[in-house]
Amino acid sequence: MYQAYLRGMTLAEVGALYGIGRERVRQLFYMEFLPTRQHGWHPPGDPRRDDYLARRS
Repeated sequence: MYQAYLRGMTLAEVGALYGIGRERVRQLFYMEFLPTRQHGWHPPGDPRRDDYLARRS
């Protein structure tokens, strides 16, 4: 589940794979101490990713 999220799927898309809601996915990640992305995150390969990473440092 988390691997799909790390590859760029949204919480809602991950939840749809497992038949659960976006908020439940967030809860499961929280319970396992898995971080969720910050607003503005872009998956690897997205041209906007460099701008996002530059703002974070």
